[in-house]
Amino acid sequence: MLAFKQSPVDKSNAHYWVPLRNVDLGPTVTADLACLESKVERTSIDTFRQTCRLFYITLCDQINERFPFQKREVRMLKNLGFLSPGNFSDIKSISDVASFFSREYVEIDLEYKRLRRSHLHDSPSEIEQFWMKVKQSQDYPLLTELVQTIFVLPHSSAAVERTFSIINLNKTRTRNRLSLTTLGGILHSSELGNIYELSVDEYLKMIKRMNSDMYDI
Repeated sequence: MLAFKQSPVDKSNAHYWVPLRNVDLGPTVTADLACLESKVERTSIDTFRQTCRLFYITLCDQINERFPFQKREVRMLKNLGFLSPGNFSDIKSISDVASFFSREYVEIDLEYKRLRRSHLHDSPSEIEQFWMKVKQSQDYPLLTELVQTIFVLPHSSAAVERTFSIINLNKTRTRNRLSLTTLGGILHSSELGNIYELSVDEYLKMIKRMNSDMYDI
């Protein structure tokens, strides 16, 4: 909603604001407003659009305050487009990304340039499938190691927050003596239970282990 091409942007300057008619309200709201234009005063609709625009401006302001966009780590994220083989023709070097993760960034960049000249990326494929094919070729060991490192980076804190929620649900005031080993077992059981279909016998074995040994006494 703000013209971020110029820096810094004064959010209080209306020159940078999107015109009211161009405020994106989504298809449902836009359709509803079109039906109401003949029934509601124009000023009321404009007030509604102004409120929505103010929300977008405040949202952008909060995002700028909360996220360190100027840090090298964040700016580096913009250069991860090389992971998609469809971008190989546009990205000629990955030395900036490689130098962030490895001291062997020169060798990694050379491997990437060799990969660009190969025929491995000629046929379209999914990103994971493509890099698996690159790894299986065993011709680009440093590059594939870099890609594997990038793939395991957490994209959000949601998984960590879920883990803390499970801990809080299990280690309560009445179960405050649960040992770390038991608590770890509960977390693993919860996670693996969502991945694998455990049999009834396996669950019964788990239940039999729920005795006084679970607690730190």
